[in-house]
Amino acid sequence: MNPDCTPGPESFDRPRCPRENRAERGASATLRSWWILLFLGWLSSPPAQAYVLQRDETGRGLHVDFTPDFTPKLTYHLGSSGSVRGVLSNEWVNARAAIGQWQAVPGTQIQFVESPIPITSVSQIPLEDGRVDILWVNPGPHPLHPDFGPFSISLASSGQVAVTYLFLDPIDPSIILQAIILVRRDLDYTTAYTEASASRPFLETVILHELGHVLGANHSPLGTSTLWWTSGGGVNAAAGLSADEVAFAQQVYGKPATVKGLGRVTGTVRLNGAAVLGAMVVAERTNGIVVSATLSRANGTYELAGLPPGTYQLRVAPLDPNAGGDAFLVRGLDIDVTSAAEYAPANTSFQGPPPTPITVTANGAQIRDFAVTGTLPPWRITEVRQGFHRADRASADLALQLAPGTSDAWVGVYVPGTIATNATLRLSGDGITYGETEVLLPPVLRSLTLIQVPVTVAATATAGPRTLELTADGKTVRAIGFVEILPNFPDDNFDGLSDLFQRSYWSPFTQAAAAPALDPDGDGYTNLREATGSTNPTNAASLPLRISANYSTGKITVNANVVSGKSYQIFARDALSFGWLPWGSARLAAGELLTWIDDRPLAGERYYQVRRSP
Repeated sequence: MNPDCTPGPESFDRPRCPRENRAERGASATLRSWWILLFLGWLSSPPAQAYVLQRDETGRGLHVDFTPDFTPKLTYHLGSSGSVRGVLSNEWVNARAAIGQWQAVPGTQIQFVESPIPITSVSQIPLEDGRVDILWVNPGPHPLHPDFGPFSISLASSGQVAVTYLFLDPIDPSIILQAIILVRRDLDYTTAYTEASASRPFLETVILHELGHVLGANHSPLGTSTLWWTSGGGVNAAAGLSADEVAFAQQVYGKPATVKGLGRVTGTVRLNGAAVLGAMVVAERTNGIVVSATLSRANGTYELAGLPPGTYQLRVAPLDPNAGGDAFLVRGLDIDVTSAAEYAPANTSFQGPPPTPITVTANGAQIRDFAVTGTLPPWRITEVRQGFHRADRASADLALQLAPGTSDAWVGVYVPGTIATNATLRLSGDGITYGETEVLLPPVLRSLTLIQVPVTVAATATAGPRTLELTADGKTVRAIGFVEILPNFPDDNFDGLSDLFQRSYWSPFTQAAAAPALDPDGDGYTNLREATGSTNPTNAASLPLRISANYSTGKITVNANVVSGKSYQIFARDALSFGWLPWGSARLAAGELLTWIDDRPLAGERYYQVRRSP
């Protein structure tokens, strides 16, 4: 075996090692495998196609073959030891919720099934198709099972929260056969969806990100994406799959009807007739909402696939140079961290043309070529200020989130050096009003200039990723997809029911029993109706009945919204201190409304209650 096939713990690049024919795997003593690696960085870390794909050596996108004859389902195994400060059951819930979100993308063939057998170490994992192992481990090398030969896989001691190793089919190396996800167990994670701590990664998001790599996605150039290359603390913009990841899942793993209902845009980006590598091509709704982004390849070609039909405008923008410190926001070095490092040599010295409108149709392909100019951007946004108070100064390469109804929130960006004091900062899209932009020159933060503006977000503002637009002296630069306007309620499993409601009663919230149309407690009310009535969907005694009582001409009419085909009993009492007494007998509802007429003499107050009968 080639000793160079053992990956080192610190390098971004990893060698690939060949693997024998799948049909000959059984008794061989020299089993070998292709592997590649992708990782999620932490804030302290050193420095195509709609979405960005991982690719094999011939340029084909990596993917799991979910056909019945190959891998109809990915079987996942959870490590038996969690993080040092966490509760294992809670961390397993986060892992299952992450898996459930990928599986819930509408119209796809993505399928996972959990094995009841926990894994205690990397060395226990055999060479086995359709297997995904998620383990919490200490940093350092971890020997593989003898099936793989005398090799180890590693998790770095700094700069990595988690790492994914993919094992490919040697006959068709575009097919992912097996994956191992290593999660650092020495970090302090949060598993609570309601926590916004900047110091604790949200474990569900970490695993959601790594599962994207398991399915073949690379890092995204959009800061609001789950597959953004680095991670912040708590529940942030990376929580839940963005439209970019949905486009990936539906295009690569969509059922035939799903793929037929989507459109695509292809073309070439050129500078003075020469192909441009690493140009970011973005599909943005005409209302300013960013939908998907990709990068042009070495021959200048790009493909925005998996787009819902509609009208878009296409933008072309350069990535940032592969510098360190405060000199970058989106680098090619961070997009593809496989051994190919496809976008590391991206051309970053150009400016794109004005946005181009385009209409995408179902099952249709549009062609748009772009010619860019070889002039440097006037500035680069290299940091996004974290926090919304005027005096906040902390910065990071992370997106911001704003809720509808937010007022007087100060949004800010940093640029190296100085900028004209007539600069204005804006967000793309509707529903935003602005105060006066402030320009604070260095040394407000190191050698960076801070440009900030107070914003108010209307309750009706369209939810989704927005772009930060900085204009001065008639020139504009952008941080594309670095602000997310939140929806009225989170729906990361795409079922139309608030995740906050589902997370209150189910762990994980993605399980089948939480579906809106189901009635797990058997009280005749679906989860959707229980959510509307703010009642407990797992307790049959908690009913979302709406009751009204009206007095007129000596009688009281009592109405209750009920479930057709169920029986109900009305109870009454004439004072709050008295017990409830049944009035009449139980009645079977023939529709969704039951009415009782109470013509008994009324001396004072009277109260009513309606209950489901057994």
